[in-house]
Amino acid sequence: MSRPRKTIPQEPASDCHGVQKILLYSASDESIADYSKTLRKFGDAFETVNNITEAKKMLRTRQFDSLIADLTNFEGSGRRLIHWAKAHMPGSFKTHGYMRTDIPNLIKNIYCQGIDQRFYYDHADIDHLTKVIFSISINHPDMTWVRDITVGQKELRRIIGKKSAMECPVLLQGAKGVGKEPLALLVHCMSNRVAYNFLVLDCNPRQKFDYAYRENRDCQSNRQALRENFEALFGEANKGTVYFRSFTHMSPMAQEVLVDVFERGLCRNPETGHMVRFEGRIIFATNKSLPELVSANKVSARLYNLLMNTTMSISPLAKYRDELVTMAKAMVELHCAKGRGKGMTFTSAAEKLIRNYAWPANIEEMSMIMESAISTARMREIGVGDLSLITSEQDDFLKVSLPDTREGLEALIRDHKGCIAKVARACGFSRSMIYKQMNIHGIPVGYK
Repeated sequence: MSRPRKTIPQEPASDCHGVQKILLYSASDESIADYSKTLRKFGDAFETVNNITEAKKMLRTRQFDSLIADLTNFEGSGRRLIHWAKAHMPGSFKTHGYMRTDIPNLIKNIYCQGIDQRFYYDHADIDHLTKVIFSISINHPDMTWVRDITVGQKELRRIIGKKSAMECPVLLQGAKGVGKEPLALLVHCMSNRVAYNFLVLDCNPRQKFDYAYRENRDCQSNRQALRENFEALFGEANKGTVYFRSFTHMSPMAQEVLVDVFERGLCRNPETGHMVRFEGRIIFATNKSLPELVSANKVSARLYNLLMNTTMSISPLAKYRDELVTMAKAMVELHCAKGRGKGMTFTSAAEKLIRNYAWPANIEEMSMIMESAISTARMREIGVGDLSLITSEQDDFLKVSLPDTREGLEALIRDHKGCIAKVARACGFSRSMIYKQMNIHGIPVGYK
């Protein structure tokens, strides 16, 4: 999350221009105490509350111009309070979300910012998967999967050397679910950038990224507006990390402007407004074939040539078939330790199924299925029946690719008469993965 503006505690912001008063909400007193230390460090004027009803009453007084809510529990009250504030508070009212984590040195505040708007980042799955990858990398450093990632990072650092960040933006390539964003977050947290922001710029069409410029013609005024917004974005992330998610959805004009900003190498300081040299890391991630998109004029050739200098590919789990069981056991150990439960083992049949399954959604799917298996296993042993979310290769359903558009996914659901289990089998994914894609595209549960 972007660092709150430094203020001195005084009268409410509604009565004093330029002063920001924050309401900090969490159902956990421990979380409130932890985050209050951060706000005191920056000298912010704030009040705390741990009851959602009381929080709404306090917000109705119009004494606050910002809300910071705990989103550690994805379906928790903090998320509901933010939605309520967006619906009932003035348009100038700001809402932010933060997530707690037990990973040492892991940044706690993730702030998602779009070019045309700002919105809080509530994707708890990324936070959870980051913990899983961190645990595997620490406890199983000899795994080929861990070594390949470590070697890739060292090679990137060698290539970048002492070059400026905007000269060497990093491109992470890999299939869906391989953990591109969690890996970027872990690298950020284990570097000297951990004290600064990790900003996620979601360019997915559902976030309406640069939509105002997509509909208008390519002109100097639109380019200037985009340039100023990019410079402000990099200014907020200076000395930290900017992560471009789904960057291939950016408009061609936005991509060209972004390269112009890279060539200048400057950003706008959010406090002084002065242009300064950007110091930090810029990361792009994609699972697309960039040469094809360049040929189709959907990706800027200038941006493509720049990214090709510092590229890291993350292989799918299918490449590490001999280590799949070890990885699954590591995930089970982590989940059991988190719940303070006793360890669990796999039956030989379950191990065989794990090795033979294709894992189309990679480590993200494996983590989710292992967590589900723990909840259904009996006698501290995970069997084939507990891995029911895995689709067997012997299924009679015809495998089809999972659509990446709302219209395509809606058509697939209609073809299977609204049965998500059949859709999951047809695509070779788990039901949870289908529901996740439905949520991403805004398709309601129960759609037929």
